[in-house]
Amino acid sequence: MIDVNNTKYHLIKGEADWLRYSGVDDFDGEKFIWKAGKKALCLHDEPFIFPPIPGETAIELNQRRGAAADQFGMVYWVGEDRKTIFTHQIGQANSKVRKFWQPSMAKPRPCDPGDFTPQPPLTEPDWQLGSLAITTEHFLIAGIISEPGLLIFDLYANGAPIHMSWQRPEPFIPFDIAAAPDGGFTVLSRAMPGEPFTVAYVWFFDAQFRLRDPEPRSNTSVRDDFQPVTGAKREFDVSASAQGVAMYRNAAQTPAINAIALCHITTDAWLVLESSASGSFIYYYYKDKQKGDPFKLDDPFNIRAHVFTFLPDSDADTPGAGRVFVVDSGGNQAFAFTLTSDPTSWELRLQEDRYHPIQLYSGKALITVLGVVYYDSGDNWRNLKSQYRPRFERKAEITLEPMNSHIFDCTWHRLLLEGCIPAETSVRIETRAANVEQQLDYLPWHKEPDLYLRHTGNEFPFQKSTPNKHTGSGTWELLFQAAKGQFLQIRVILEGNGRRTPQLEQVRCYYPRFSYLQEYLPAVYRHDSHSASFLDRFLSNSEGFFTMWEGAIANAQLLFDSSTIAADYLDWLGGWFGIAFEHHWEEKRKRLFIRNAITLFNQRGTKLGLLNALILALDDGPEEHLLLNPEDIACQDSGQCHDFGFNQTNFRIVENFLFRSAPGVVFGQTEASSGPGVTTEYIPWEPGQGREVIDKRYRTFLQQKYSAGSPDWRLKLNQAWGRDEGDSSVINFQA
Repeated sequence: MIDVNNTKYHLIKGEADWLRYSGVDDFDGEKFIWKAGKKALCLHDEPFIFPPIPGETAIELNQRRGAAADQFGMVYWVGEDRKTIFTHQIGQANSKVRKFWQPSMAKPRPCDPGDFTPQPPLTEPDWQLGSLAITTEHFLIAGIISEPGLLIFDLYANGAPIHMSWQRPEPFIPFDIAAAPDGGFTVLSRAMPGEPFTVAYVWFFDAQFRLRDPEPRSNTSVRDDFQPVTGAKREFDVSASAQGVAMYRNAAQTPAINAIALCHITTDAWLVLESSASGSFIYYYYKDKQKGDPFKLDDPFNIRAHVFTFLPDSDADTPGAGRVFVVDSGGNQAFAFTLTSDPTSWELRLQEDRYHPIQLYSGKALITVLGVVYYDSGDNWRNLKSQYRPRFERKAEITLEPMNSHIFDCTWHRLLLEGCIPAETSVRIETRAANVEQQLDYLPWHKEPDLYLRHTGNEFPFQKSTPNKHTGSGTWELLFQAAKGQFLQIRVILEGNGRRTPQLEQVRCYYPRFSYLQEYLPAVYRHDSHSASFLDRFLSNSEGFFTMWEGAIANAQLLFDSSTIAADYLDWLGGWFGIAFEHHWEEKRKRLFIRNAITLFNQRGTKLGLLNALILALDDGPEEHLLLNPEDIACQDSGQCHDFGFNQTNFRIVENFLFRSAPGVVFGQTEASSGPGVTTEYIPWEPGQGREVIDKRYRTFLQQKYSAGSPDWRLKLNQAWGRDEGDSSVINFQA
């Protein structure tokens, strides 16, 4: 695009342009970032880190307790004694913490031994519980760490739990349990804190509490007693053949992953959290294979992980999307990461502008309850709130790729920047120009004047853009001082105060300069190079003002075309036709009306005009092809077509006279004293009524036709039919 003075511009707009002109392949890792939601380039986000409290001790891993919630908002957790399971209803103010289960409930019932051996003394099992989860089938699974095994509670049927003892040679210490979406669950087996750590295993159970392999194997044993008579045999992964997944960093099985927690994304995809002396990591597994590289939490975020949970995104198209919340060992805040994944790849991205404070954290667990994340504070469970606390880099430099004007010794004119530069932030521009591109690297940078906010908005004709001085949004402008050469290179320096950032949407760099000094003033004004340079730049300020209005005059035809006029001027253009638009009409509807105004005015007062007016006024999204023409009306009247595009509903305009049973004067239309329409009701005759009925109707018709106020209507009838009194065919019947 060029203006009225044939001045062109280079445009940098959108992420692809900023990447291309800045000479980088990706903004990640740089001090600036492209924000897709704002469609602007900003300083890179930094997470809000809660400052440590002096004398505060970090949360230890042995403070972890199993906790989970069912689909009704009831939370269950393991008590401090690791023997009792407590429960509490989330969201009810009067709900109290109560005991759900304790070992004394597992004592055998006393009975009368009778003639049998004496009754053994009553003992209660010394079970130490480490973790628990609630499956989608509403079973509570509690892990026993004092001896290998599980307790299974049926939350629907209640009653005593089922004790499942571990019968395999592998060590089984259920430190963490995660429910799977298919009704099964997964167990992380590892040494308890304070004990020597060797390697962690992950074991998979199906909805029937049977061990299974994450990836079915070809040599699966057949262990079902009931098999179909014909067809393939049913095969299951059974406890004798199922294998767990050992947690190693690589295929060489060294070193081992110090896994402390796991959670399911889908049935086959799951995350593992590691926290060790080497750092905190999140691993992504699909079935039994680790995918991609682990995500390191403590670099650059300095997070020493304690526990995490996954909150799926209910609006996502794919099931592998959601947010991962991680609580650090300080226990003062949680970090939220956006997760996108598929069977082959995954990505975690920190939500830097969100702060999730945690108050008086006990360190038991972090759980999701009905789509909300909760943490424990003593025996209470609190909702994890999100606060908007943006933090940004304080300074970043972007060196753009050289721009080519294809003009030798081109005088570059001005730069216009669309965006937002709030208070306490700044954007500085530095330039260098040369006729040979390779020389640019050897030239110094020249600081250009400070940008100023244009009070008239952008420079394009009839495109209204109101600047906002309070927020710093609008069109910012500067005049190049000494940028002369075929190639121009620009360096943009963004600065902020750590809480705010400039936002650069697009940059327009105009060239060559239309010089009033060269075009309109005598040569005497150009004799002294220094004064001529100043005068040229001074007159360029006026040139920018007048060029805007000259461009508006030269492009005045844009105001009279409904497809090119700016939306703010549609009401003005409609006023030329005497149109007063409804206040709720959107831009598209107004443009359609104006584009077809002459046709609609010619149809005014007709059936076709009324139909089109209804479509324009009532259709959710009126389009050009929805407006009717005379052929459509003829088609509708003939009953040959039915769909006119208005929400699949037919319009049928029926004019008043089609329903009249009396002259129009009866309805108050004094000018229509006679007709149109009928004045009597018509009842059709059917053969089953007999001849007498139709004969009577015919005589009544003749009497009304020939009476004309005279009672001797039969005489007039015979005369009209050419019959005399003596004629045998004379009509002489009784009415």
